[in-house]
Amino acid sequence: MRTLAAIRCHSAIIHAHFMNFAGKVVLITGASNGIGAEIARQLAKEKARLVLAARTRETLERVGAECRELGAEGVV
Repeated sequence: MRTLAAIRCHSAIIHAHFMNFAGKVVLITGASNGIGAEIARQLAKEKARLVLAARTRETLERVGAECRELGAEGVV
């Protein structure tokens, strides 16, 4: 059985697939690893303007650099 969190995450990913994020500001918490980091990478490919937050600065900076390389605008 799926947990409520997994269902919400899956639902958000499906919904996000049909939206255009180019130039939109997106805040992602937990962006230094796991699902948060992958969502950041995927939105970077769509040219979103990313605001990334996490507890671990070093890994967050690495994800931010990856997102800039993938085309994200204004990664903070």
